[in-house]
Amino acid sequence: MIKKFNPQKTKILKFLNFVLSIFFHKKKSDSIIDIKKCKKILIIDPTLIGDIVMLIPFLRIIRKNTKDAKITLVCNKWAKDILHNQGLIDGFIFVDSKILNSPWAFIRNIRYLKTVYREINREEYDVSIEPRGDLRYILFMHYCRAKRKVSYNYTGGERLLTDIIIPSNTVKHLVEDKLFFAQKIGCDYEESDKYPKLYLDDDEIEENDRYKLEHQLIGKTIIGIHPGASLEIKQWKHFDRLLERLNNENTVFIIFEGPKEEEAVARVRNSAISVKAQFITSKTDIRTYVRRLAICNLLICNDSGAGHIATALGVPTCVIFGPIDPELAKPYVENEFEKLRIISKELECKPCLSTSCKHNKECIDGVTTEEVFTKVMSLLD
Repeated sequence: MIKKFNPQKTKILKFLNFVLSIFFHKKKSDSIIDIKKCKKILIIDPTLIGDIVMLIPFLRIIRKNTKDAKITLVCNKWAKDILHNQGLIDGFIFVDSKILNSPWAFIRNIRYLKTVYREINREEYDVSIEPRGDLRYILFMHYCRAKRKVSYNYTGGERLLTDIIIPSNTVKHLVEDKLFFAQKIGCDYEESDKYPKLYLDDDEIEENDRYKLEHQLIGKTIIGIHPGASLEIKQWKHFDRLLERLNNENTVFIIFEGPKEEEAVARVRNSAISVKAQFITSKTDIRTYVRRLAICNLLICNDSGAGHIATALGVPTCVIFGPIDPELAKPYVENEFEKLRIISKELECKPCLSTSCKHNKECIDGVTTEEVFTKVMSLLD
């Protein structure tokens, strides 16, 4: 069974599950769920950008197995920008995942949640699905109008579900975890369905062509660098030195900046200025970010959503991992040798799902510029 929740969070959720089990008991279904017969499907997944990209194979498989069904996704707002024009979702309902992080936040924001539930419960669904097995989202799903409610029981929630999926003992990656889930609810899929893939529409391709002309990028090697990550413990600090090693007259760097990443980007930008590199700084909305990634010949990034988006677009990508086990959450790609390089230190304290470190962040700070440079050049060559 894969370990996708940190131990402290798991203990809290298990205790919450014990409390909930006193008050709730959902009658279990007598029949095995057959997703192919469902006409209205609700999927609950208000997670981070990388998680949404890793959800794409699951969504594609659900769509292929239920062609006439209406599929609604409850998610954070950025999910719609990522899944724009992919033909996977019929309707989006937004919820701020921070409100679901604890029972107290849930209670404090009950008025806001009532408006979300009103939108969800305008119709009744044949099935609602929470594909992560996160008790917080299972509790949220409990108040949605659906005949069947199905999820994993990683952190509990059995009393809130009509159908429980027992996790596999052989699955190692988060994408495979969702593929296993899809099988258990009656889905068929082919090998090509297993991998996250994103596509630009014709207007976006034309806009990218104009952008390359405007910035004189035709004929250049375009290297994207995204030095930020959701947690400080995941951020490698030497992208500036790496840029200096990679700089040449035929290379243009696009330095991507996300929320609260000003300091990390400033280091790389200052380095680019000092060595007179050709570079563009890109701070945009998420959909434009997806388009800009698509023009890169290569992306270098930390363990973040950036790597998942880039590989889903077919962009060769080099990802620097810190505390997380790459086998759990690395970009899931076909032809991995041609498209992906992973840098990850082998340490006794890894994998670690903590947000702080007792070992001087050796997992990320111990990665050398030379290690990353060698991996990057193997992709460029």
